[in-house]
Amino acid sequence: MKPLEVVDLYLTEPDSGGEYSDDQYKIIVKIHKSDHENIGLLNRAVDLVCQTQWPRGAPKNYVSPLVDGDTLVDRNPALTSYYIVTFKHPEQPKLHPKNSSITVGDLVRLHGCAELDLKDSSATVVLKLVQVDKCYAIDDGENDMVKMMGADQQELLEAYFKAPENIRVAIRAMLKLSTKDKDKT
Repeated sequence: MKPLEVVDLYLTEPDSGGEYSDDQYKIIVKIHKSDHENIGLLNRAVDLVCQTQWPRGAPKNYVSPLVDGDTLVDRNPALTSYYIVTFKHPEQPKLHPKNSSITVGDLVRLHGCAELDLKDSSATVVLKLVQVDKCYAIDDGENDMVKMMGADQQELLEAYFKAPENIRVAIRAMLKLSTKDKDKT
């Protein structure tokens, strides 16, 4: 699964007290409608649950875990190009790196599975949240990539971005030289 952008989250304590609260840990992400890889992956997982539960087809009251952003245009017009997806679980998910701080706008990879929501009277498939991996976007001027990092690497990256531009240029130059040296051996 490619990294997804966090829209809302309840990872340190369950979502409770609000109009739509369900006392579960959750993370809500957005998936661009052109992201066929992630959408296909989620649809296959949901379809498997639906085919197992309803071999003759989903009932009329079926609720998909993928919400089309077009339906939320009244609240947020910027979401029309996205699907909004909620992953949740009654137990707190594992975080990777272990002590990472995840906030709205961060990139994450999610681990879980699709399952039928047995607590709900409607025919709802939920995406069970097991683990959240924080990702860090790295732009070295030549390559855009997203990489998993440990806490020590995160600290180094944050220090790099806080450093003056001349220091960052020197670090990039040293890294390129280091890579070329390895290629010669």
